[in-house]
Amino acid sequence: MRRGTALAIAVLLPALLPAQVLTTPVSGRDSVITLSASRSSRVAPDRASLFVTIEGVAETTADALTRAESKRDAVIKALQALGTAVELTPAVPYSVGPTPSQRGFPSAPSNSMTAKIAFRVNVKQIDRLARVLATATDAGAASTGPVMYESTLADSLRRIETDAAIAGLKRDAEAIAKSLGGRIASLMDISATNPDRIFPQMSMLPNESFGQQTMAPEVPISVNLTMRFKLTR
Repeated sequence: MRRGTALAIAVLLPALLPAQVLTTPVSGRDSVITLSASRSSRVAPDRASLFVTIEGVAETTADALTRAESKRDAVIKALQALGTAVELTPAVPYSVGPTPSQRGFPSAPSNSMTAKIAFRVNVKQIDRLARVLATATDAGAASTGPVMYESTLADSLRRIETDAAIAGLKRDAEAIAKSLGGRIASLMDISATNPDRIFPQMSMLPNESFGQQTMAPEVPISVNLTMRFKLTR
C-alpha cells in the first residue's frame, strides 16, 4: 500500500484564536499548536457492485415495456443461476420514450419507442465479476456498469491509518513544543474526515472498446486529521 502524509503547522497566540473554537482556557504564555495530516492507501477489492440496464424497443410504449420486462426476467434468471455470490436488488423501470438516435437525441419523427429497466448487482466474490458481466450481456442486457469496487477490510485499514496519523501528530506536537521551550499540556480537540466515503479518489483505466475510461480495480482509503494542542512554556 502507498502512503502519503502532508503536514501543516500553526502556532497561534490566544488573542488570535476565535473564541468559539477554544475548548479550554488559554492564558499567559500558553499558546495553541494546530497540526493537520492526511494519510492514504489503496487496497485490492474483494467485492464489487454495478448496474445492469435492460432495453426494449417497439412501436408503442406498452410493447416496448413488455419486451424490456421479458429481457429483464431472462437476465435475472441467468444471474440467479450463478449462486449466492451474486445478490440482485429489485429492478426499476426508469425511462420510456422515443428511441434516441445514435447521437443520443430522439429522432424526428421517431418510429419506435424504448423502455429501459435497471437493477443493481452486488458481487460478493470478486473472482465472479467477469462471469457476472458475461452472463448479463449474453442473457440480453443492454449495458453493465460502471463497476464500483469495495473491500471488507476498508474500515479496519481506515482505523489503522487514523491511529498512525494520531501518533504522528502527537510526536510532531511534542517536538514543536520542545523547540519552543515548552511542553504539551493537553490535547484540546481533534477532528477527522474520511474523504473517500464522500468523494472516492478512484484511479481510471482506459476502455479500449469505446475509447473511454473505467474504474481501476482498487479501493482508496484516506483519512484527514486536525489536532489542537495546548502549549505551556
